[in-house]
Amino acid sequence: MTPLNAPGHKHCALFNSRPPLPFGSTFIFLMELSVVIDIGNDWCKAGLGGKNYPTIAVPEVIGYQSFPENPGPSNPQTRKIVGFNNLALMKELPTEFPIVRGQVKNWEAMETVLTYAFESLGIKTEDHAILVTGFLSHRASHRMKLLEVMMETFNVPSLYIGELAELCLYGSGILTGLVVHSGPGLTCITPVFNGKADYTYADVFQMAGIDISLLLHKALFNQEMDSNNLPQVLSMNSIKEMTCYVSRNPSQKGPAIDPIPNFSGTTVLPDGKIIRMTKELCTYPDIFFQTSQHDFPSLDLSSKIIKSILNCKAEERAILASHVVLSGGNTLFPGFPERLKWELNATRPLWFPADVVSKPNRVCLSWVGASILSCLSNFESHCVTKMEYGESEALIASLD
Repeated sequence: MTPLNAPGHKHCALFNSRPPLPFGSTFIFLMELSVVIDIGNDWCKAGLGGKNYPTIAVPEVIGYQSFPENPGPSNPQTRKIVGFNNLALMKELPTEFPIVRGQVKNWEAMETVLTYAFESLGIKTEDHAILVTGFLSHRASHRMKLLEVMMETFNVPSLYIGELAELCLYGSGILTGLVVHSGPGLTCITPVFNGKADYTYADVFQMAGIDISLLLHKALFNQEMDSNNLPQVLSMNSIKEMTCYVSRNPSQKGPAIDPIPNFSGTTVLPDGKIIRMTKELCTYPDIFFQTSQHDFPSLDLSSKIIKSILNCKAEERAILASHVVLSGGNTLFPGFPERLKWELNATRPLWFPADVVSKPNRVCLSWVGASILSCLSNFESHCVTKMEYGESEALIASLD
């Protein structure tokens, strides 16, 4: 019996390095379509393969509500509350975010989110192959845990764990490029060659959306934000979406553009509190770039991208620079694509121009790529089946 992650097994790449996407395949239409799940970091996006957008998005937060017949504080009975329609109720409850900085910290809570997503789709998981994207952990034990949950809790017939960077390119219709993904917890830079991510020159940074929220809350209320406090998290997310943008570099030429049209400088929080947003606060997303106007470290994203490109083979650098593909919610800040393109071309020690690909649907780009992949004729040959999983139970036990 060969373990799934043993060298030579056809699914070894699923746990050690990713299997290449099956480019060149033909599209097929199955009686039972695959289900695509983007675990993400703040929203679980789900839908049937072949669609242009996910059908549902479930907030990845759990509320814990005590039953009226609570037997006592030493042994409380609670039920888990989940779902967008229950956010107002969850604001009054103790809450937990099962994913932190791209890592699943509470699998039981994550199973609750996935159960809600499958039920909302109205499907029986035992009837559909599952394609998971947005799972940022590369550790074999974490991927085996995801496989275990899908096979044992949801009884799926087969599973494919897709690589976010590869699927982002696939969703963009590109085979080779450099993916810049910036979500709530992490910012990742990953070169992809002919549909295969190369982690030798990839980089991951713990500077992302949550860090802007932490800085904003500290500046507005002079106290640290509790990242497990749902009302605080939602308030900061609302402020970012309504008021924040990336400013131009002082040397960047071009006409002045008001990034937030008709913004008066004040905004109302979900709890009704009115706050004033100065230009300095609105430009906190500048931390992703070269900046000296704030008193905290910046990521200097363009320099990190250039370093990654220069580390690759000389004959690959031009196409990587010309296909810098954006993904994730932070790249939606007004001015983000323009600032990145300007800095890449202004500071690059290269002999060719850089270009930035910023699709309108980049917040769910990896889901779109996964949706396309799930319709290819040889997709199921890349999945781990229920039978193959059953043959590897000894390996699963050894990783617990």
